[in-house]
Amino acid sequence: MPWALSCWPSQRRPVRSSLFTITRSENLSALRALFVFSCMPFPILFDSCVVGFMDKHYTPKDLASAIVRDLACRAPKRAADFAAGEGSLLNAIRERWPNTPLVATDLSQSAVNKLRKRFRNAKAERCDFLDSTSRSQVVSLSSNRKKFSLILLNPPFSNRDGKTWPQQVGRQAVACSRALAFVIASLPYLSRKGQVVAILPSSCLTSQRDASARAAILESYHIRILRSKKNVQFEKCSVEVVVIAISRRSVSDVSQSDINRLAAPSGDVTTQLAKNSINASIFRGTIPMSGCSTMPKGGIALVHTTDLNEGSIRLSSLRVSAEVSSSTTGPAILMPRVGRPNSKKVCLYLSSERVALSDCILAVKFNSIAAAKLVYALLSSHERRLLDSYVGSCAKYLTLDGLRLMLNSLGVATEVCRADQAATSKLVALAQ
Repeated sequence: MPWALSCWPSQRRPVRSSLFTITRSENLSALRALFVFSCMPFPILFDSCVVGFMDKHYTPKDLASAIVRDLACRAPKRAADFAAGEGSLLNAIRERWPNTPLVATDLSQSAVNKLRKRFRNAKAERCDFLDSTSRSQVVSLSSNRKKFSLILLNPPFSNRDGKTWPQQVGRQAVACSRALAFVIASLPYLSRKGQVVAILPSSCLTSQRDASARAAILESYHIRILRSKKNVQFEKCSVEVVVIAISRRSVSDVSQSDINRLAAPSGDVTTQLAKNSINASIFRGTIPMSGCSTMPKGGIALVHTTDLNEGSIRLSSLRVSAEVSSSTTGPAILMPRVGRPNSKKVCLYLSSERVALSDCILAVKFNSIAAAKLVYALLSSHERRLLDSYVGSCAKYLTLDGLRLMLNSLGVATEVCRADQAATSKLVALAQ
């Protein structure tokens, strides 16, 4: 007999406890609910308690279908979703590639049970995917199994307490948000020519909390932005998300890239980029406008966002000491770091005259005029993607990592040269 029956109350007496008091009018209905709760099977009770702490925002069917429909790849040999939920992403795979074997995991046992009924031929198992011990107990993920050529993810977004999750990227230990931790945990299960396609909160590409994880991923993988959605309507909430594709860095991933059709530049520009080795550095200006003045002689001109207009730079009379470190010569591309996104303020600077950069300017410095013109043409043909890289709910801004990832999404890989670094990086065309 459940213990709740032995203490079923009289409606005449209040039930008192050191933690609460149930009034005379409430005690019967409250303890009836407690009785039902106590009689629940333990797995269901545990599942409800644990999963209840996490937001369950399942992938909208139209978004899942659009993501899979736009993938320009052959039928995956094996596909998986490690946060499967209701199975929208799996269903999109099944609709396009009916014969692809599917594997699904989810923290919720009730979700797993529904997945098993919905996808009769799929292997669905319960797994706390951020727990390595739990992953090791999933038969479909064992080391002797074949890896996956396509992994689709809509991981949990919740991070209200600002907690970071430890993960390992190769031999490098990092800490990051829950959503990006899910992506990192999936990478060891990716085949050599496979890719992870993930729906993530846009902050994963810009936040300081995820900076070290992004850098670690980019050492061994390409990250490309497939979609940038300002407001995706999940159940009971609207979220700004990006859809990214991650693939291993190798010669072969050029030909097998599943997102060439979406992300590759136009044919002529692509061909020229592939045939040229382009050296560049991406950095941010550091000079505050408050320290500038009009100097009749000496010094070097200062470039601020107000000097960027209609694709060209019109230098003002503001000058600063020639000793400043935040300066550049042409060939370079200069663009605003903050403010309302405007493609007319993305400017090609080809002069050999050295100019200083305000702290509101981002620069991409090239080793040749031809290289600068090629990438400028690439940005011009993908104006919307550049403008969507600016983030922020009030004043929009573009981060160094955001610029880097945006170029990467266009088929160009690069590294950032920060203020405390003296390195330059190579831009390598990924598409042919």
